[in-house]
Amino acid sequence: MKNWILNSILNRERKLQDRMIRLLLVLGMIICMISLVETTLTSVGKQSIGQILVLFVFTLIAFFSIVRQKKVSAFVSVIVYITVYLVFPALFLTGGGIRSGTPIWLLLGFVFLAFINTGKRFLISVIVSVFECVGLYSYAMCNPDRIPVAYTEELAYFDSCFSLLMVAISILVLIRFQMFVLQQEKEVVVQQKNDLEELSDTKEKFFSNMSHELRSPINTIIGINEMILRQSTDQEILEYAGNVQIASKMLLSLVNDILDFSQMEMNQMQIVEGAYYLQDLVQEMVDMIAIRMREKKLNFQVCVDENLPNHLLGDSRRIQQIILNLLTNAQKYTEQGSVTMTVYGEYIDDENLIIKCSVSDTGMGIRKEDLDLLFENYSRVNEEKTKRIEGTGLGLPITKELAKMMGGDIRVDSIYKKGSTFTVSIPQKVLSETAIGNIDFLENKRDVAKGYVPLFIAPTARLLVVDDNAMNTMVVTKLLNQTKLQIDVAHSGEECLKLTKEKHYHLIMLDHRMPGLSGIETLHQIRKQENGLCKHTICFFFTAETEQKARQICEEYDFADFILKPIVGEKLEKVLARYLPSEYVESMQETALAEGKKKNTTVLYKKKVGICTDCVSDLSEDIIEQLGISVMYLYIRTPKGRFADTREITIDSMTRLHRPEATVEADSASVEEYEEFFASNLMKAEQVIYISMAKGAGRTYGNALKAAESFGNVHVVDSGLISGGQGLLTIRAARMVQSGMRCEEILQTLKDEKQRISSRFLLPNVSHIYKRGYVDRFHYNVFSRLGLHPTFGIINGNARIAGFYVGHRERIWRSFVRSQFFGRKKWIDRRSIIVSYTGCNPEEMEWLKEEILKQVKFENYIEVEASFSTTCSAGIGSIGISFAMLPKDS
Repeated sequence: MKNWILNSILNRERKLQDRMIRLLLVLGMIICMISLVETTLTSVGKQSIGQILVLFVFTLIAFFSIVRQKKVSAFVSVIVYITVYLVFPALFLTGGGIRSGTPIWLLLGFVFLAFINTGKRFLISVIVSVFECVGLYSYAMCNPDRIPVAYTEELAYFDSCFSLLMVAISILVLIRFQMFVLQQEKEVVVQQKNDLEELSDTKEKFFSNMSHELRSPINTIIGINEMILRQSTDQEILEYAGNVQIASKMLLSLVNDILDFSQMEMNQMQIVEGAYYLQDLVQEMVDMIAIRMREKKLNFQVCVDENLPNHLLGDSRRIQQIILNLLTNAQKYTEQGSVTMTVYGEYIDDENLIIKCSVSDTGMGIRKEDLDLLFENYSRVNEEKTKRIEGTGLGLPITKELAKMMGGDIRVDSIYKKGSTFTVSIPQKVLSETAIGNIDFLENKRDVAKGYVPLFIAPTARLLVVDDNAMNTMVVTKLLNQTKLQIDVAHSGEECLKLTKEKHYHLIMLDHRMPGLSGIETLHQIRKQENGLCKHTICFFFTAETEQKARQICEEYDFADFILKPIVGEKLEKVLARYLPSEYVESMQETALAEGKKKNTTVLYKKKVGICTDCVSDLSEDIIEQLGISVMYLYIRTPKGRFADTREITIDSMTRLHRPEATVEADSASVEEYEEFFASNLMKAEQVIYISMAKGAGRTYGNALKAAESFGNVHVVDSGLISGGQGLLTIRAARMVQSGMRCEEILQTLKDEKQRISSRFLLPNVSHIYKRGYVDRFHYNVFSRLGLHPTFGIINGNARIAGFYVGHRERIWRSFVRSQFFGRKKWIDRRSIIVSYTGCNPEEMEWLKEEILKQVKFENYIEVEASFSTTCSAGIGSIGISFAMLPKDS
C-alpha cells in the first residue's frame, strides 16, 4: 500500500499539479487522522469530531477517485472548497476562535487553494478567502460572547501548538516535495542538454565527413575537366567540357546549400569578409547561369550600374551564393519569357555602399497567401505545379539568413501567374572609387580554354602534396604542370614524414582529413621530427570544410593558409605564389582586371520610389516624361468598343461619339489590370506610390487599393481631387522623389499637401454630371430651366456642385476666376497653377490666361487639355483651375 501511494505521487509521467494534489490529499487524510486522535485524547472540541470524520471520508474518496481515473477530478476542487470555505470557518466559530488553534488552519486553506487553482480561478479564490478571514475576525471581535470557548487556558495553548505544528509540517512537506520535483526535472534537463550537445557534435562530425566525402569526387571532376579545357583544341570537346564545368559548379552549389543549412541549424554559420572585384563576382554568376537560361530558351538580361565601385570589401562567396540562388529559382520556375538581373547601389556614406540586386522573372508567380512560406525550411509553394522541379527547398531560407547575417535583407514582390521580383540589399565597404564601367557580361563570357598562362614559373622550387586520395593528388599535379614546380606526392601522413627526412621542400600541401595521421597530426610531427629537413617549411592545407572552419584551423594550428575544395587552378596558383621564396621564382605574371566588352545599351536599375497616377490627372506628355511619372489609363466604353483614354481615344472624338443616342462612359481599369500595372512599375522602382483620383469620384481608388494588397510596397494615396488638382499633387510627389526624400516622408507630406490644394471646374451645364449620378433630378431640373452654369469639385471626399454662375461666357469665366482668388491672394503658393480645359479654342485660352495672371502672377502656368474621361463628366467647354495654398505656418 505504501509503495502504491508513493508511486502515485512520484510518477514523473503525471503533471506537477496532479502530483501535488495527490500529495495534498494524502496529507489531508493524515492530518484528519491525527486530529481525530488529538480531539479524542484531549476531549477538546468533541463537537468537531463529526466534521473531521466527514472530511476524512471525502478526502479518501477524492484520492481514490483520482487514482482510478488517472486525472484530477472536479471532485477534488469541491472537497477543497468545502474544507476552506465551510469546515475551517465552522471550526473557527465553534472551536474557540482566536483563543484556539483554528486560525492557523485558515492559513492552510490558502495553501490548498494555491495548488488546485490557476489563472483567474486562483485570483478569485484568494480574494474570497481574504474576505472570509476578515469577516470571521470581525464577527469574533464584534460578538465575543457568541464564540464558545470549550478550552481551558492550558488546552488552548496545546491546541494552538498542535495546529501550528500540523500546518507547518504540511507546508514544509509540500515545499520540500516541490523542491525535490524541481531538482529532479533540472537533472533531467541537464541530461537532455548533454544528450543534445552530444547529438549536435555527432551531427557536426557527420556533416563534416559528408562535406569531405562529397567534395572530394566533385574536386576530381572539376579539376580534370579544367585540364581538358586548358589542353583540348577540339571545339566540340571544349563545348562539352564547358557544360560539365558549369554543371559541376551547380552540383557544388547544391551540396553547399545542404551543408550550410546544417551550420545554420547549429548556429555555426559565419561571414568572412575579404576584398573582391564586383566585375569578377557578376561575371562568374552570369557564366554559371547563362547556359541554363539558353537551354530553356529564356531571354536572360543583365543590367549593372556602370557607376558602381568595382573594388569592395565583403563576403563575396556568400553574396554570390545568395544571388545565384535567386537566379536558379527564377530559371527553374519560369517556363517562358525572361529573367532579368539588375545590380545597382545606394551610398550610405563615402566609404560604405548598399549593393542591391533584383532578380525578376515572368514565371508562375506566387500567391499572396503563400508568400510567408517562401523562407520556411523545406517548404515549396504550389507543390502540384512544382513537383517536377528539382531542389531541396533550402535555397531561400539560407539566402534570407545569409542576408540577415550581413546586415541586409531580402524582399519579394509577386503576382500569381505573372511573375516575381526578389530584391536583396547588402551593405559593403568601398575600397576604391574606380567604377565597374559599362560591361556586357553576357558577351564577356570567360573562356578558360584559351589563353591560359601560369601565374608563375618556378622550376627549382619543390612542393610536397599529401593526400590519401590518388585522384586528388593527380588533379593538383596536373593543374600545376605548367608552373614547372618539382612536385612529390605522398598518400599518407606516414609517407610524408619519410619524405621530409629525405628531402627539403619549400612548400608542403596537406589534406585536412586522412586515415591514420590527419593533416593536423602530420603537421605536428613535421615540426618536431628528429633529423627532419622541413621543420620550418611553410605548410598549408586543403579541405572540404567551410571557409570559417578552415580559418579557425589556421588560427589554432601552425598552418600558413588553406585551399577549399574543389580546387580551382587559379586560386591554387595564387596561394602558392604568395608563399614561394622569391629566389626560386623565374617569372611572375602581372595580374590585372581584364577589361570587359562595352555594352551598347543603357543600364537600367531601380529607383527608390516611383510615382504613378491615372490619366484623369491631366498631365502633359512633357511633364510625365520630365518627372518620370507612370500613368494608368482609364477606359472609355463606346458603341464601337472599349478604348484606353488618351492613348487610344482623345477628346477630338467627343463631338463625334458623344451624341444623345450614343452611350459613351468613362470606366476604371480592373483590379487585374492594376496588378499588372503595379508589377511593371515594381520592375523600375523599389517602392511605388499611386496617386488616385478621389475615391468618391469613381471606382478607380477602390480597384487600385484592392490590387495593391497583392504587394508589400505599393502605396495607394487618395488625392481627394480630380483633374488638375490631382495632377498638381502628383507633380509635387515626383519632385519630392527627385529631391531624395524617402517613401515614408513623401507619404506623410502628401497628407498635408492635398489639404492645401484648391481645384474647381466651371461646367457649361449640369447634364453630364447628372448622367454620372453626381446630382439628383431636382437639382438637374432647377439648373437646366434657369440656365445656371455649375462649378464642380470634390468636397469632403465626394464629387458635388460647389456653386453656380449665370450670364454669357465671358462674364461667367471672369467671375469664376475672380472668385477662386478672392480674399486669399496672400496665401496662394505662386509656384504653379494648372488650368484644364475641354474643347476650348486657343483664343479663349489665351484670354483666360490673361485674366488669371491679372489676379496672381504664377511662376509656372501649366495649361493642359483634359482627358476624355474628364470630358465625359464635365462636358465640352469646361475649364478647371487648380493651385495650392501656402502652409499656415509660412
